Amino acid sequence: MSQNKTTLEYHNFQPNAQGFSDENALFLAKHARLAYEQPKLKEYVCKELWGMNDFRFIEYSSDEDDIQAYVTANQEMLILAFRGTEPNKMQDWVNNMDTQLTERFRGNVHRGFMRSVDLVWQQIAAAIQDFHHPSQKIFFCGHSQGGALATLAAAQAIEVGISLQQVYTFGQPRVGDLLFASFFNRNFKAQLFRIVNYGDIITRVPTRKSEYSHCGTFVFLDKEGIRHMDSAHWKNFWDDLGVSIWDLLDMAIADVAEHQTSAYIEKLAML
Repeated sequence: MSQNKTTLEYHNFQPNAQGFSDENALFLAKHARLAYEQPKLKEYVCKELWGMNDFRFIEYSSDEDDIQAYVTANQEMLILAFRGTEPNKMQDWVNNMDTQLTERFRGNVHRGFMRSVDLVWQQIAAAIQDFHHPSQKIFFCGHSQGGALATLAAAQAIEVGISLQQVYTFGQPRVGDLLFASFFNRNFKAQLFRIVNYGDIITRVPTRKSEYSHCGTFVFLDKEGIRHMDSAHWKNFWDDLGVSIWDLLDMAIADVAEHQTSAYIEKLAML
């Protein structure tokens, strides 16, 4: 009888992977899902179920900001996982989206996302310094807005000389303009995997009309759960719909099933 790969207990991580890894995508999707839970549960799962030795909760909270992440590590790997937008706050996030850009990384990036990374970067850098040793491989991950923060944190890590193995994001929005995307892709495209589930329209905002462009390696999970490493199938999905992104956003806010971490985990477990 085959093992249920969707369970928390299942993991078969490959820290030395060079290209896209189905097993790494699945395990990091579980980390991205765990990032939404309470700190004590996060630490318990990381240490007791996933064999991690170290754990540190990262948080910045104010009237305007509510940012959470965690860093966990063992002898083989160090993982940074960002929490994304909580499902019950998706309506506010879309309605109040600030698409203004700010200059960073030889281009321009989303001002709000960059502010979030900046507010917790010192905590992240300290945890990496405390937990890291030369034999470890470093991975970043996140879902939804957490994926956007993971991408910008990767750009920050590159800028300060932190060596990353890979970054996996799930349902992330765009984070910067074409100049930023070009800079990022020259340095890290082959190591960032931007996974998009069929029907997940959150990945289409902010729009290209707002001067935004995606970066990294595109990975598409189609309706049947088959993985594609090119954008043709995603384009076909949009052509079949025949409606605008804003019509879809209005339709999707009440039902974000295809954007949920559970939807990503279920499909990745099929690979």
